Amino acid sequence: MGGPSSLTPIQSNVLNLSLTYTLSDPELALLEKGLFSIPTPSGTDMAELRRDVSNYHRRLKLLNYFGFTGGKKTGLFTEPSNWEPNWDRLAGPVKEIIESDLRALKKVPGRRREMGRDNLSAEERRALAGLRGNSDLVLKPADKGSKIVIQDKAQYNNNNNNNNNNNNNHLFYIALS
Repeated sequence: MGGPSSLTPIQSNVLNLSLTYTLSDPELALLEKGLFSIPTPSGTDMAELRRDVSNYHRRLKLLNYFGFTGGKKTGLFTEPSNWEPNWDRLAGPVKEIIESDLRALKKVPGRRREMGRDNLSAEERRALAGLRGNSDLVLKPADKGSKIVIQDKAQYNNNNNNNNNNNNNHLFYIALS
């Protein structure tokens, strides 16, 4: 059974207000890194990258072929085209850009070990997946300070409803000029 974490060290940047969830050590270590820390990617989606580069090259070829104008106007409902200008009809600088991109694409690391050292331990990766998948928790930065606050979703929604229904809360607008 969880509860507001009295076990969390006082110097911690994580404040667990959840009544039902207790953070594990890997979850706490992960959250101590901050909400905006970025895990090392697990790898590059090479299929998506190749598709994006191919679409970019097609647009370059079309712009070059049609003289960097908008081309002819078409109706609202036209079938999408996958036509590309012939390689021989492209200007030299466009060919150089495409060839340079294709050379660079071959050097893109596809796996994490090629991308460098992972900045999360295996336990922290599992903790990240677990926290992402837990729809009953709300993690947010504290209103003041640099703490991360963890609450049950029901508790969070209840607090928001109470604050919105409280007649003592008034908003004032003061013009500065």
